Amino acid sequence: MFISILASVFISVPESGVEGSGVEESKVQSRKLTAQSKSRRVKGPEARGRVFYDLLQPLNLGRDNLNHFPLLFVVCEHTRTFVSSFLKKRQIGRTELEVNEVGYGAMHLSIDREKRPSDVESIALIQRAVDELGVDFIDTADAYCINEEEKGHNERLIARALQGERRGRVVIATKGGHKRPKGRWERNGRPEYLRAACEASLKALEADHIDLYQFHAPDPNVPVEESIGTLVDLQREGKIRHIGISNFSLAMLKHIMADAEIVSVQNRYSVMDRREQDEIVDFCEQQEITYIPWNPVGGRGNAPEIGQMFGALGEIGTAHGVAPHTIALAWLLGRSPIMLPIPGTRKFDHLAENMKAPDIELTSDEIERLNSIG
Repeated sequence: MFISILASVFISVPESGVEGSGVEESKVQSRKLTAQSKSRRVKGPEARGRVFYDLLQPLNLGRDNLNHFPLLFVVCEHTRTFVSSFLKKRQIGRTELEVNEVGYGAMHLSIDREKRPSDVESIALIQRAVDELGVDFIDTADAYCINEEEKGHNERLIARALQGERRGRVVIATKGGHKRPKGRWERNGRPEYLRAACEASLKALEADHIDLYQFHAPDPNVPVEESIGTLVDLQREGKIRHIGISNFSLAMLKHIMADAEIVSVQNRYSVMDRREQDEIVDFCEQQEITYIPWNPVGGRGNAPEIGQMFGALGEIGTAHGVAPHTIALAWLLGRSPIMLPIPGTRKFDHLAENMKAPDIELTSDEIERLNSIG
């Protein structure tokens, strides 16, 4: 009870700032963060919770750092639970899975030998994302690696990061159907290959089932019915809970819907790269199929420069006090209620900025400007 009261004192601060703290920097920081909350039009307890939550961020109060301060640890855990309860949710298809509006795409932790962080750094990033930002949907694939020899690298990182109670707080979506010989991307949708890939993913993820298993890309050399049929068999066996697809056309999606219950489609889509996908997004919305856009910020490797590349993103971001890529994500969330972006990054600060997207309320004029980009 004492802890609840103590935490509620922090959380229930007036939106004008943290008064009576005795620390001038905290007052200044609180007023700054409260102003940002107001600019994002977040009201009531959610805004107050985010003010206190954001105040924790500069202190880097992860679980490991708080081991020496048991009382503060409990207060912070109580607060994180409180704040996460206000995060907006989206249902995956018509399933029982419900996750926050912005997920995390973990590909960049494994895909580039020159740029990827160490395993220790990657694990720490995932843990902070879950503990401090409330990330509860992580997208991966067996092919997120350097080559075929280290297949499953990304999945193993996630498994190590989520050991213990964290695993129960996160929905993991993985993919199969790609090989990486000498670093190349080659499709393989043969039933025997997909079955072996699923078994390998179960082992890499240290799991007895996979929440969402996505067929990574159709193989032109294999009838798609055979590939999807294998996933249906794996679902019947309890190894897969739900089936998704990736890099599919609308015609192919409609074709396989008679063979399996498809709960998600993962294709490339962003505010600047969408025309070919608008029709499939609209169809998914009609069918209540979740649309998971990959490369959701756009820029194709130039995400940090999209504010300069597309002036509307930079100007609208400035007006809301956030980065241009946060505006790109906010546009996606407003595009359709079935949209579930999975922005990827190697840096916690960028990830924290991504998670502000659900708080952005774009005006009709801003939406019109952004629609003109694509």
